Amino acid sequence: MTLQQQCRREHSLPALWRSGSTRFVGFVQFVPEIFNTAQPATDTPRRTFEIIKRVDPNETDHADSNKEFTMEPSSGLKKAMFSDATSVDWFEPLPGEKIGMRLESEHTGNAFSLTEIIVAPQAGPPLHIHHDADEVLFVLEGTVDFVCNNERFRTGPGGFAAMPRGVPHAFRNFENTAARMIVLLSPGGFEQVMPAMKGRPVSDFPSIAATYDLEVVGTQISPIDG
Repeated sequence: MTLQQQCRREHSLPALWRSGSTRFVGFVQFVPEIFNTAQPATDTPRRTFEIIKRVDPNETDHADSNKEFTMEPSSGLKKAMFSDATSVDWFEPLPGEKIGMRLESEHTGNAFSLTEIIVAPQAGPPLHIHHDADEVLFVLEGTVDFVCNNERFRTGPGGFAAMPRGVPHAFRNFENTAARMIVLLSPGGFEQVMPAMKGRPVSDFPSIAATYDLEVVGTQISPIDG
């Protein structure tokens, strides 16, 4: 099974995540054509994002209920929002990764976040796991290598990788020019680790990211021939 097949299958199934002693079930279907301006929009049916709050009466392990960051139920967008290409402040929370915050969780009722990232040559995060969010990365410019659950995938403009929560994954730009991507996280919340890293050394990333349910489990991915 290819990365795209796996992630599409995973993304169409109910997703379960934890926040303290509360569990949430979410359903989402991502249609990448909405980001691909080279293709006309289609009438592909889309399932809206739905959050259901459930508490397991048999749950006795509340060890993670004291996390600094608590995921809140999603309420979705309250109004239409518009932005042109220049309405964004760029900053570099990690070496080689410039971030532009497009839609934050506060704008979407925590349903999702949307950020833009410019990845310098040879840059990319260490292997990591989002324990409470699915992640979609849509390539706009350049070529990016992705690793997801021991599968490897390389793609250029118009390609994407969709990684389910709870699965080790990472990306890296092995080319000589920068790559640019749109990053969607569902539900939102983790994007706030980026401004939290402003002015901090990269060595602080694992501990700060852990408060947003991201676990660093390895290093940067290596070249295929490395």
